Amino acid sequence: MVELYLIGTFHFDLDGSQRLFRLLRHIKPNNVAVEYSSSGVNYARDMEFILNQKNGLELIIAGFKKLIPGAHDETIQALISNGSYEYAISKRFADENNINFVLADEYLGDLGELETKIQDPSSETLKSLSIYLKMNPEELRAAAREIYSGSLSGLTDEQITEMYNATGSLEERDKLTEKILRELNGRTAYICGLAHLFGGHEYYRGKPNLYDRLVVLNPIRLKLDEADSL
Repeated sequence: MVELYLIGTFHFDLDGSQRLFRLLRHIKPNNVAVEYSSSGVNYARDMEFILNQKNGLELIIAGFKKLIPGAHDETIQALISNGSYEYAISKRFADENNINFVLADEYLGDLGELETKIQDPSSETLKSLSIYLKMNPEELRAAAREIYSGSLSGLTDEQITEMYNATGSLEERDKLTEKILRELNGRTAYICGLAHLFGGHEYYRGKPNLYDRLVVLNPIRLKLDEADSL
């Protein structure tokens, strides 16, 4: 029987690393599962390799600024240093505490391929990303506070179609994640984007989100910023 904690994150949370580590220490799970795929791990390693090269950080910042004119240097650097924090902190916590670590979203697919697809100027995903990268760090933190307070922007039909073509639908991904989480035993912390746990019609168009699928297990549903009160 799984004792389930569902933790919703804002992917561009500049304080995400500290918050997630604090929350995991508080929960003390036997399993840590994360919205990530094996190909996503390869992408994270590739990014780390580039960062470790001479002028690697400068090259990545230049790439972002070419893709998004007006992107804020300090914000890009902060996001890069924060890395794929949901994966990185979950893996580190699991390794340090010798507990089970689970990649629970294989349908998320190849993040490198997704990155290539969103470089089209007409990409709806790129337009959304641009909004955050043009903010300075304090503006982005303010946006995070607003999002955690309940202001989820939702997805347009065009964004849903683009996401489906790139990574599969939210529904398909959640079905697989649900299966994986139900098969775990003990206290489990699952870390994923807020939309999977709190998104309604603006994301799922009347279909159940991941929390709805797991509600019979009486999961504890949290937002990452709740770590601030611990």
